Amino acid sequence: MRTFYIFNIKKHFKILTLNNPLLLYKTLEDISKSNKYNIDNNMIIFNQIRKDLNKEFLNNETYNYYKNETNYMLNNNIHSINNYLDKENTRLLINKSYMVIRTNIETPTFINYLKKYDNLFACDFDNKDYFWLSKI
Repeated sequence: MRTFYIFNIKKHFKILTLNNPLLLYKTLEDISKSNKYNIDNNMIIFNQIRKDLNKEFLNNETYNYYKNETNYMLNNNIHSINNYLDKENTRLLINKSYMVIRTNIETPTFINYLKKYDNLFACDFDNKDYFWLSKI
């Protein structure tokens, strides 16, 4: 099972890290592993490098794109793809600060769909994987 965290990165940070995203990944990884003693400083850094997502817009756009697919379902703001032919079981949750994709495959359907939006950066902290969605 893979878990991708997807962040909307501010444009100037994208320009700085587009061809070498390791520093951005390491920063986000440090923030994700922070403890209660340095959470305030990490939240300041987090808010400096990312922009809020338009949660309502993305939920509506995603729903409208997939609503006629037989393997798609929306329940309590969790978008799901259960494709038995491709053996894909994927969930997408859109928050204001980031999105989370939990999947059983390497490149889930939602990743390919979301790559049309600029400045999205994906991290799989457990597998040390990171990439710009636009570069897929």
